[in-house]
Amino acid sequence: MENQKAQHNPLAPVEDDIRQYIRRCLELDKEYKDYITKTEADTGKILLSFIEVMDAFDKVMAKIAQETDSMPNETTWINEFKKVQKKFKIALKKGGLKPVKIKSGTKIKPSRHMVVQEVKRRGLEDGTIIGVIRTGYLWNGSLLRAATVKTVKNNRQEG
Repeated sequence: MENQKAQHNPLAPVEDDIRQYIRRCLELDKEYKDYITKTEADTGKILLSFIEVMDAFDKVMAKIAQETDSMPNETTWINEFKKVQKKFKIALKKGGLKPVKIKSGTKIKPSRHMVVQEVKRRGLEDGTIIGVIRTGYLWNGSLLRAATVKTVKNNRQEG
């Protein structure tokens, strides 16, 4: 008799449909998560290329600053170049990018800094940052690119 109830369950087709919808929802959820992961990775790559452009701006502006210190008035093209750089910085900020601020004299944080040069400096502890080679960037609060820095290393151990 119980077997007859199971065979004549009027809800069986509905239950099968529900199971299929649940399976499809799970598949779509996985596809969506994969899409988000790929999109974030692609966006990160694009932002890294924009950061390289910002690095080029910074180098050029540093060079211009050195050469124009002796000049009383900057030329118009330099001012226009500075405006373009400022607009680019604003665009990067709107995209969620934020430069990692580093104060000279602070200790390195391996999670945010990559040491590319070490020098001896009396009076400073090993691991003290004395210069930024390349700016690091956060993207929506997560590290996108570590800053490259110059630090102090007085106690060199030779093996």
